Amino acid sequence: MLKRLLRRWRSGRPPIRSLQVEVSTLCQLACVYCPRTVAGSSWPGRILAWELYEKLAAGFGLFETVFLQGWGEPLTNPRFWDMVALAKNRGCKVGFTTNGLLFDAAAAERACRLGVDIITFTFAGATAATHQFYRAGADFAALLGTVRLLAATKKRLQAAKPLISVTYTQMRGNVRELPAAARLAAAIGAGQMTCGHLDCILAPALEEHAVFLNPAAGDEQDLVSAAVLARRAGLVFDAEPPRMGGEILVCEPYPLRVTVFVRADGTVVPCHMMALPAAAIERLYFRGRPYAYEPIVFGDLAQQPLAAILANAACGQLRQIFTARADPAVSAGAAIPDAPAFCTKCYKLYGV
Repeated sequence: MLKRLLRRWRSGRPPIRSLQVEVSTLCQLACVYCPRTVAGSSWPGRILAWELYEKLAAGFGLFETVFLQGWGEPLTNPRFWDMVALAKNRGCKVGFTTNGLLFDAAAAERACRLGVDIITFTFAGATAATHQFYRAGADFAALLGTVRLLAATKKRLQAAKPLISVTYTQMRGNVRELPAAARLAAAIGAGQMTCGHLDCILAPALEEHAVFLNPAAGDEQDLVSAAVLARRAGLVFDAEPPRMGGEILVCEPYPLRVTVFVRADGTVVPCHMMALPAAAIERLYFRGRPYAYEPIVFGDLAQQPLAAILANAACGQLRQIFTARADPAVSAGAAIPDAPAFCTKCYKLYGV
């Protein structure tokens, strides 16, 4: 398996599209829906060590994109911009998601001059009241100013990058503001808007906020209206529908083909849903029922290089399952391999 990965590496065809790196689990906000908030004092605050990141960088050639973000605010890592520079120097596309609190004029200039490919700012409403309810500690007006600042810096420097993206988490209390959010995203200089869902539910009370679990009349029309407004304004628009479907063959993260995740402690897991700290998170909820949180951990960068971890038996087994499920050559009526047990209780496997 390792030889096969290395052959694809040398051929110039990255075997995995994106490496997601959690450079910090710290954050200044207390978002009502975030695992950090639910876990409270049991949540471990970690910064990915520079030494581990350097070890990780030896495997960057296996990926097209390095995305520096996990269950925390990446800019709280003091070596964050060094991490960006190293990934760009290795020929990778680089992106990250931020709450914007530490993104100032100097950060905007560095992002443009380093050629960061995409920066995503997180929104949970199109008004201050809604956004600040869901994202406790945020300053909506300041966030709008930060996005405008980056857009102005790009224009001043005549920089083609970064693509400025807005991500909007659809929830029961903000879905009606979707059209207004699309207009706002265009007005502040964004070039892309994505609308996802609250798909990681750690407490029963959070289920009432999940739009796809509580569909209402008008949800789809609000999303369609937002899409029309966004596209008229020249925004790239991508959204998950406000409903839950049946099991799909391959989830959006598509572990080991689309993404793989490195946690702030240096451990390697398939995706962000398996990246929560097990010491702080005992259970998740799926369709109203709790289940034990038992993530699949492939290995530890402190003990093995990334290429070796990705070539081990656990990775091979998971890769084989999803490759078989995604195989278009499978004949009608043929048996489809069952998804891993953890995945069957993850909303991503149901198109969310």
